[in-house]
Amino acid sequence: MASPKRSSTCSDTALWSENFDREFGDIFAIQDEIASHVVDQLEIELAGNRPASQPVDPEAYALYLRAKNLVNKQNRDASLKAEELLEKSLAIDSQHAAAWLLYMTIYLQLAYFEGWSMPELALKARDPLEQALKVDPDNAQAKAHLARLSYDAMTTWPGEAQAVAYAMSLDPGTPMFNADAASFLREVGLVEEAVQYAAYAAQRDPLSARSQRALMLSHFAAGHFEEALAANRQMREITGGVGGLWYQGMIHLMAGDTQAALAAFDEWAAGSSDDNRYAVHGRTLVNLVRGEQAEFERGLEKLRQMPDNEWLVAIACSLAGQHDEAILTLDNMIDPPHNFGPPAMNTSPAFAALHDHPRWEELLRKRGTHPEQVAAIEPDMLFPGPGLPPAVPVDPP
Repeated sequence: MASPKRSSTCSDTALWSENFDREFGDIFAIQDEIASHVVDQLEIELAGNRPASQPVDPEAYALYLRAKNLVNKQNRDASLKAEELLEKSLAIDSQHAAAWLLYMTIYLQLAYFEGWSMPELALKARDPLEQALKVDPDNAQAKAHLARLSYDAMTTWPGEAQAVAYAMSLDPGTPMFNADAASFLREVGLVEEAVQYAAYAAQRDPLSARSQRALMLSHFAAGHFEEALAANRQMREITGGVGGLWYQGMIHLMAGDTQAALAAFDEWAAGSSDDNRYAVHGRTLVNLVRGEQAEFERGLEKLRQMPDNEWLVAIACSLAGQHDEAILTLDNMIDPPHNFGPPAMNTSPAFAALHDHPRWEELLRKRGTHPEQVAAIEPDMLFPGPGLPPAVPVDPP
């Protein structure tokens, strides 16, 4: 049974309600019937025909929902299991565009966990997106994702800006597109604007771990530590497990709460392998803040010996006052168009001490995110505000 209700927000009194008691069968037909009744009661005049859900085989849809729930966990094992479930779902019903689209989110997560290059990600994700467009030629998400996989979008900041803005031109109210805009703005140093877009995404889709993560990182970059912790808690409620604990520890650490930071890093370590680099990194930073220099140096050396760990080494060196090594480490990481350095390098509080270093602006220019380079992209025209389309026409890159 479903019971939609309309209430007054001023008086909190019910204005209309109705019960729909139906046999479980075609869930999409039931959904369309309820939507039609709600539109009638609200006396909304729709342009053209009322939209109808595309029918999907119930068994395939159940598998898709299970995969979607696993994707929200944001961990490697859950992503791999979600991929298996999607294959089963689409084997039953290959005309479900949303299922094809979910591959993009899965592959983005696996690219992070498995260390895929951008070309590897594009190679994996392009076919499912094209399949989604075959099923639904007007699908905004499929068009937007394909734009993000273009060479320019993957290898230049102006190209990525164009791709993200193109998505916003297709459907500016989509939470995913607003979260992506927040991520781009944070990366290029526009943190307060990033917070606005991320807050919009989280408000529109509060149960999305992706939206909450964007909000957490945007608040963290802006130095809003209490707000970042609130978003982190919300994200962790959604994902479960130890996901988000490293960021929780970093937020506490930047806010000056060493004990809370250590507790978060220890909890992370308890749920991870002994040589997990994030657990080692967290404890190393706690030793630094506690003044246990010998333990800090041992931890830092262990981090240096771990492969693909330059980002965490740079953070540790920056916070320890070893600024020359931090700058050199970042310089070695930045190699456009293959590598643009650590995420949110411009804005991360962990690198704030480097902003006065003689080579800092040189690094920003090498990365392509110096304020002058960012201004040339005209972000105020491409991203006039959350939930709004660009102020200028935007084509896909």
